Amino acid sequence: MRTMIRPALAAAALTFAGAIPGNPLAPLMGEPAPGAAQAQQSQLAQAKAQGQVGEKPDGLVGAVSSNPSPAIQRLVDTINQQRLAEYRRIAADTNTPLSAVQARAGRQLIASLPKGQYFQDAAGRWRKK
Repeated sequence: MRTMIRPALAAAALTFAGAIPGNPLAPLMGEPAPGAAQAQQSQLAQAKAQGQVGEKPDGLVGAVSSNPSPAIQRLVDTINQQRLAEYRRIAADTNTPLSAVQARAGRQLIASLPKGQYFQDAAGRWRKK
């Protein structure tokens, strides 16, 4: 059984590292997406640039303010639903725990943030990169 798990984990690691074409995290990292998803990515990019939304270690986004506007909360909820669906798909396809997929995505998304945008640290505090 151990030999069956290793290739799946290796494939997941290669995919996350970008060694396999078609990075499954591309839509989550701000790369172009078709139609409505592209509009949501644009809204997310704008909200992140304005300091209203930040990246979290679990690969999800969060409202930086403790009292976000209804529009920002809807955006956060929508993006997180989409991300969780994609993380679940990746976890199932690679036989990787969902928490590991989320943690890897969180590290990548936080690392790719431009200077001046927010991320949540391990203690749950919002920090400006």
